[in-house]
Amino acid sequence: MSTAQALSTPEASASSALHSRVNGIDVFRFLAVVGVVFIHANNKTTFGTAFDLASRFGVPFFFIVAGYFAGMKSDLSFFNAVRHIVQRILIPFAVWLVLYLVYFEYRPPVLAEPLTVAWVLMTGGPAFHLWFLPSLAFGTLMLVVLRRFCSLPMLVGTAVVLYAGG
Repeated sequence: MSTAQALSTPEASASSALHSRVNGIDVFRFLAVVGVVFIHANNKTTFGTAFDLASRFGVPFFFIVAGYFAGMKSDLSFFNAVRHIVQRILIPFAVWLVLYLVYFEYRPPVLAEPLTVAWVLMTGGPAFHLWFLPSLAFGTLMLVVLRRFCSLPMLVGTAVVLYAGG
């Protein structure tokens, strides 16, 4: 079977669609990265404030894209979906968190306190600017759980309640 014939099967075209790049999303990802850089540039001029306000779409955009791609991977088993989230989000967060804890000289006895551990895991502790990684991982895990074990109305209801609460 030739490559063209192999790609013409429904399974192959669905697989290649899942693994192909979405140019529009890539363009907005670039703009969102630039926006996040402007947010952190901290320019207090009128021009800087306007860019800061216009750039606030960056982090919510990444959350939306993560949800979109989590939905695209609905063919994964529950444990493979969780493994994918851990590999893509939580492992880089853990590596950077350990580097920050070492740099800021956090001692093991301090990290033995449950509230301190919870604070570090939820907020990033000294790596506070990485707050979005555990939030993104938790939100994506919640989406995977709700998609696997709940109905669509329950998923939408949970999203509305969380949006209203936020």
